[in-house]
Amino acid sequence: MVRIFWILCLGFMIAAGADMKQSIEDLETVRAEYEPRLMQIDGIEGVGFGIREDGKKSLKIYISKPEEEISSKLPEALKRDDVELEFVGEIEAE
Repeated sequence: MVRIFWILCLGFMIAAGADMKQSIEDLETVRAEYEPRLMQIDGIEGVGFGIREDGKKSLKIYISKPEEEISSKLPEALKRDDVELEFVGEIEAE
């Protein structure tokens, strides 16, 4: 009985790892596709990856203008749970 329990646990861990890997690969694909377009939008300072409160990976869009103003300019494909806007202010190169 204990052996069956551990086999089931291992199966769930492998499945969760596969889902997490798929999620990361998906976000990397989305970033590669949309980052050049995003960087042309006034008020977007950068694009990167982060960790959400639930521990899942997210695509972060760093902004210097109000979220409402930026979100209205985003492509529909980026209006999803694993894409987050984070206010950082203007970033200037030194």
